[in-house]
Amino acid sequence: MKLSHEKIRELKSLDKTRFKKTVQIKKDLQENQTQLSFAEYFSLRPVINDDYLFFSAYEFFMNAQQREQTGAVYTPEWIVRYMCEHTLDKWQASNPQLSLWNIRMLDISCGTGNFVHILFEELASRLKQIYPHFSEEKIAHHIAQEIIHAWDINPDALTICANRLEVLSGIAPSHIRENNTLLQTVEEDNKFDIIIGNPPYGDLLDDTTKKQLNDTYNNIALNFIDWAMNSIKQTGEVALIVPHSFTRVKNRYDLWRKKMYENAYLHAIVDVGNPFWDITLEEVIFFFNRQNNQIINTYSFKDEHYHYPVHIDEFYNQKFHYKMMLYWDDFYNAMQEEARKNNTYPFSGKRGQDILKKDLLTTPSPNSLWFILGKNIDKYQLKHVNNYDRYVLPEQTKKNLIITTSVVAITQFGTNLKASLLDNSCYPSGGVVLVNHTGLSQQEAMDYLNRPSINHYLKKYVFNNADLTVHIDGIYLTEIPYIALDRLNEIEKLLIFN
Repeated sequence: MKLSHEKIRELKSLDKTRFKKTVQIKKDLQENQTQLSFAEYFSLRPVINDDYLFFSAYEFFMNAQQREQTGAVYTPEWIVRYMCEHTLDKWQASNPQLSLWNIRMLDISCGTGNFVHILFEELASRLKQIYPHFSEEKIAHHIAQEIIHAWDINPDALTICANRLEVLSGIAPSHIRENNTLLQTVEEDNKFDIIIGNPPYGDLLDDTTKKQLNDTYNNIALNFIDWAMNSIKQTGEVALIVPHSFTRVKNRYDLWRKKMYENAYLHAIVDVGNPFWDITLEEVIFFFNRQNNQIINTYSFKDEHYHYPVHIDEFYNQKFHYKMMLYWDDFYNAMQEEARKNNTYPFSGKRGQDILKKDLLTTPSPNSLWFILGKNIDKYQLKHVNNYDRYVLPEQTKKNLIITTSVVAITQFGTNLKASLLDNSCYPSGGVVLVNHTGLSQQEAMDYLNRPSINHYLKKYVFNNADLTVHIDGIYLTEIPYIALDRLNEIEKLLIFN
């Protein structure tokens, strides 16, 4: 990738400083009970003295309801610059016969124009290299009036985006428009060379629009991906940053992944972790085109040196709901080789019962059961936790969750796999998973699930190295293969924990 890791670290540090500065400005305004007009907002430009931050900061001044309704999220410059540079590199490499001067680019959900800003800078630099005899003014005017298109449903954000591009280019842009992108039809001769951006996430579509789109995703970002793939030229490129959960969650996103596999659209994916300062959400960048991609390049900013080209039939794990396999190494390959030989996946599970805290006892009574929370489970043992232990009366329990002898259980939250036994004095909360382990004794199951290598396998290859808001539900246990211990001992020598 063109953007160096040193430059990315520099931009990350800059974005952290920017965020702190914005928070302070917002705090000062709230203390003064100031509601900014547009004129007042634009008066902050010399105070902020950083055009990327100034034009982006509007999203921070929106109230919480506005942000929730529109899905507006500030995209850090390092993410934007990385996506823009890589997408332009890929387009130019794939289309040597086409001129960058004639390209048409769309920011699919532009907000105040972070992508527009960096696209302008990057295009201006590249076009000057290609056409050194053109004046900077001519190149800037051409980019603003012919190349860059930006759509959004928020008129205030669009006003800022248009002003931003005019400040950069010295001329009023021609294609900054208020559009509900998903309801636009792009004719064949009007399709785009590049579509890029950070679409909104979540179940944001109203019932009427869902019906129009025949939506089954319950996440608007997937509708944006489908729209983009239908709206680029055959030689075009799409780059979108979206939630990490799209790579692995079963019941909502597996049919979409199957479609991506069948169409062979994806050619690169980057795990960027949690890139935002103001929300907790892990993300990936998808790079798509229509070139029947048989190799998918996987990258990760959690490991600067990670790059693994994967064949499409291995990247999409058809055995497990077409999950996208982001991480590959010698340990994973050896585990998969053994799993293919034996096809032994003995684990599954079911969650316990969620009961409101107010309905539980803080001290045990003669017939109550210890209500086991996730934090009560440790490896091979249960532990009492001060101020957290709770007890439940039998009449509040579900018959199918009553423990008659003993059962293997794990904590449901996080990626720290810990297995212990619950006996008939216990009752599992919703933060606990009761484990089935076909063909294995309880001791064998606990020993296996408590191994550091199996915890590593779960986190890195089942959860695609996610750290945040991860739950070990029974569906994920089914993805853990059982490897004979003598062979597992050998394979573990390949393992490098990170």
